[in-house]
Amino acid sequence: MKEVLKRKIALYLSILLVLPTVFGLLPARAEAATEIYYQDPEMWIEVGQSFYIGDYVNVITDTSATMLSMCKASYTSSKPSVVSIDKKTGLAKAKKQGIARITAKYAGKKAYFEIEVVKKKTLGTTTTYKKLAQQAEKVAKVFESDPAEAIVRCAQYGKEIAKINQNSEKLGWYLGSNGIYEGVTKKGVKSCVLAPMGGRAATLMTVYNPLATRSAKVFRPTKMTASVKKNTLTVTLKEKATDAQVAWLSLYGGVKQSVSKKKAQFFVSLISDVTAGKYYYGIGTVKTGSKEITVKLTDINTGKRVKIVKGHKYKLMEKGSWGLGKTAVAK
Repeated sequence: MKEVLKRKIALYLSILLVLPTVFGLLPARAEAATEIYYQDPEMWIEVGQSFYIGDYVNVITDTSATMLSMCKASYTSSKPSVVSIDKKTGLAKAKKQGIARITAKYAGKKAYFEIEVVKKKTLGTTTTYKKLAQQAEKVAKVFESDPAEAIVRCAQYGKEIAKINQNSEKLGWYLGSNGIYEGVTKKGVKSCVLAPMGGRAATLMTVYNPLATRSAKVFRPTKMTASVKKNTLTVTLKEKATDAQVAWLSLYGGVKQSVSKKKAQFFVSLISDVTAGKYYYGIGTVKTGSKEITVKLTDINTGKRVKIVKGHKYKLMEKGSWGLGKTAVAK
């Protein structure tokens, strides 16, 4: 049973860290197989640092992977004088040198996290670290007030992460496999939190992924139509697209990376029920304030534009995706 769980966790983490644009992540539901655990159970942080513990805790169920920040969890610290923590939000503050054990509770489960607080300027004194921390702080500052801007800043934070990975041997430290967004580096047997607020970036990415059914900001289609004359599919949404959703897609939708809060293009997967086994990918276009997404079909094998055929039935794949299996007969 433990081996099965380990394989399941490894699979979900690989998806979570490498393909955030594809996998539906949030919000997680309390299910029978729910497991919660810290990505790094032992961490070093400097006095004066603060970050949201839940951004560093994974929640795994039979059908999803998410972060504890998106769940209604509770948190406690064994030594509040060393590390204080907000019981509801999970905001931890390193107050003085020492070691504190953090306990997180969710869905009847518990996870434990040891934090060792060290004096200031013990960790991350390089120029590279400072840039990384600055970018992480920029994301965190507008996380709630301007999510579209925070998403743009996430992209810049990601570039700083990439620079670190390229120069890891020269710098003498590197980002661990779970540190793609968080800015956690490995040193000895413990993990140093060099950009603690960087965890906000990963949480933000999952919350505002409009193509993930588990996202709090997922697109909710009400219907789809197919026009032979216009040679396009039109998906009608329940709510108008927001600038945060559009910003997310403009940077991570897969067509091309750009910076826009007004218009974005992204890949859409579809199938024609009439032509058995015929799969397509479409290029979807969405604008802020619009309830419609227009989709142009392309053959998945040749890459050529596909003509919509009268009478053919097209389906947004699949019920488990944002498209919820919506269908349309071409007219």
